Parts: sequence; structure tokens; C-alpha cells
Amino acid sequence: MTSRCSSGALKPGGMHEKCIQNFLTYLDDWETAAGSGGFLSRSTAEGLRVTLSSTLHLLRYLTMKLNFSYMMTCRLSQDPLERLFGIVRQMSGCNDHPTASQFLISVNTLSFQNLAKPPKGSNVSSGLLRSLLGADNGKDLTPRRKLDELLDVGNLAEAHEVLNEYGHGTEHADMVVQSSDARLIFYMAGYVARKSVASTKCAECSQQLLQGENDPSPAAASLTAAVDRGGLLYPSVKLNELMTTLENTFTHCFSVTEVKPDSIMDLVSFLQLRKLTLVGCPDHSMSLTNKIIKFYVLTRLHFHVKAQNSKRNAKQERMKLLKLRRVL
Repeated sequence: MTSRCSSGALKPGGMHEKCIQNFLTYLDDWETAAGSGGFLSRSTAEGLRVTLSSTLHLLRYLTMKLNFSYMMTCRLSQDPLERLFGIVRQMSGCNDHPTASQFLISVNTLSFQNLAKPPKGSNVSSGLLRSLLGADNGKDLTPRRKLDELLDVGNLAEAHEVLNEYGHGTEHADMVVQSSDARLIFYMAGYVARKSVASTKCAECSQQLLQGENDPSPAAASLTAAVDRGGLLYPSVKLNELMTTLENTFTHCFSVTEVKPDSIMDLVSFLQLRKLTLVGCPDHSMSLTNKIIKFYVLTRLHFHVKAQNSKRNAKQERMKLLKLRRVL
């Protein structure tokens, strides 16, 4: 009676429906056998019988009239309703038994109050949070259901296309999506060029990885030129474009998703939406580009996870010191 997923949901003709029907029959026999012994009060038996019977009637209505496949019985719980009554009672101060007038006033106050509030000291205004809460979110459920199905199977590429198709893209992308500086990307591209040149045996591929001697340096090479002591490599235009696409995709992916064991698959799904520049000669461009992508993704993900762990450990250390300060 508390199923929260489709595998344990109540289905017509299923095992759970038969269990409820058998229990109703058992309840009738139990009530008859108990008699006036006091083992089962009449009100308890009637309440249990009404709960189970109404669940079966609701299942038939949903499956026959509304064409639902199953019913998750956790949705029948009255916990949200009791939670609302608890909030209303607490709003009345010491009075845990508000009158009808006080109850209506409290409910009206809650309906007009904006529950989405930014924390103190944050740089997010309350108006921005209010703009993220739309009243028309539940009108069209078709894209939501399609999006849920794609997310359940892990198809992030098609899920992204569904969001763009129905106009539900990230409206505040400039706030939630991070990006790296072009000068840092150029510097990292030089490091990738050094590793790739050392491992490739094709002279033409090595030539296409590096900037020509007579080619002008782009503006993004200012950082590399400032720290260069004669040993840094300058990547070619194609390699820099590839690295820019990889870095922007990486920062976008982990700005909207959290790090988890299969995060690399999320990143691959994001890369499928981008047009990647091939680097190398016609014979080795595909293999060399794949090799560069693999090296960069693993290296970048390693340092990203290391930074996340460092932040988490620093936060735990601060919380530990705060607890010690309260004790002392």
C-alpha cells in the first residue's frame, strides 16, 4: 500500500490486487469468528474495509476510464494533508487548536506568501526565484512524460532536444553555467599538444597539432607567452578549437549535473550534441582526435573530482571547527 515505483505498483489482475481481495475476505471471516470477543472493534474493521475497497475501486476507475497502466498507492497517503494542517497550526503560535476563522486566515496567508526565498547574504533576488516558478508548468504533460522517459534510460542527448523543441531550455544559463577563460584553454591545449606529439609517429599529424613558425599568435596566447621560458608549445588553430569545444562542454555538463560514478557517460552525451573539429592528417584524423578527447576528458575529470573532494574536506573541517568553538 506504499509503492513508490512501477515494479511494486498496484496493477489490475496483479498479485497485489489479489492480496487485497483475499485480505477483505479474511477480514469478513475474522470479524465473524471474533464476534464479541473484543479482538477487533467494529469501527476498526469498517475503516480498514473502506480503505481497501476504495483503493480497489480507484484502481478500476484509473485503469478503465483514464487508461492508466498502474497506480502507485503512496499517492493515496494523507501525509501531505497532515503536513499542511501542522503548518497551519504552528502559524497560530501557542494555540494548537485554531478556530475556523484563524485556519482560513492562515491558509490565505500561505497561499499569498512566496515560499521560495534566497538565503541571507546571497546575490540572488527574490524576484528571480519567483520567475523560475511558473503557474503553467502543469498544463501540458506530454513533453514532461517524454522527458522523464528519456532521463530514465539515460538518453541526455534526446532529452536536450526535447527541452529545446518545447521551449524549456535553460533561461538563466548565464547564471548556472560556468565557462573557462580562453587564455587558460589555449595553455591547456599546448599541454595536450605536447602529449600528443610525443605519442604520434606521423609527421603530418604532428605538424597539424602545432602552430606554424610564421603564423601569428592569437589573443588567447597572451598567458602562454607571459609564462613561456622557451619550453612551451603553441597549439594549432584546429587543436585550439577542439579544446575550446571540449572545455566548454565539460564546464556546461558539470554546471548542470552533479559528479557521480557514471558522470563520464553524461559528458559523452553532451559531446554528442557538439560538432567537434578533427585534428590530424586524413588517415589518422579520426583516431588522433579520439585519442585527444580520451586523454583530455580523463585528465580534466581527474582534476575536477580532486577539486570537489578538496572543497568537501575543507567544508567538513570548517564544520568541525565550528562545533569545537561552540563546545569551548
